[in-house]
Amino acid sequence: MQDCKWPASMTQADPLPTDTLRIRTWFGFGAMCTGMFMAILDVQIVATSLPNIQAALNIEPDQMSWVQTAYLIAEVIAIPLTGMLMRILTMRWLFVSATALFTIASVGCAASSSFAELIGWRIVQGLAGGTLIPAVFAAVFLLFPQRTQGIATTVFWRCWPPRSARLWGVGSPKRIPGIGSS
Repeated sequence: MQDCKWPASMTQADPLPTDTLRIRTWFGFGAMCTGMFMAILDVQIVATSLPNIQAALNIEPDQMSWVQTAYLIAEVIAIPLTGMLMRILTMRWLFVSATALFTIASVGCAASSSFAELIGWRIVQGLAGGTLIPAVFAAVFLLFPQRTQGIATTVFWRCWPPRSARLWGVGSPKRIPGIGSS
């Protein structure tokens, strides 16, 4: 097997000569984390909306699992393809394209009038969303010098929905009256 030749821009972080570039890099990385957050949060939002989706589209109960499964299978297919897509499109264009496609697919899901149409849009959504997570993680190592990669990794993990939800007090353990110590 031949060694893969990576473009120089993808093998090491470019030096950050000015404060302006640093601010732009952090701002861009923050936008990427927001996009990743939305893609991950989508699964959780849809899970709580399944009864409403089922009622609105008259979907049989045995078919409802496909609403989540279609997205997740497409996402799992897209994740390993992200590296190749980054080499072809560059990280910036992959992220912009994936975010735009994810947004279009989200609108398509909302406008779906049938089960088949919804599943089709969920597959497109999963393919687009599946590239966002590894692209953001790769951005930590491609955009930042080694001395700031730890900070960028911390920001990345703070954008993970279960962690960020707890940060804002959503989903934290609730005390149930009569159970546990008072």
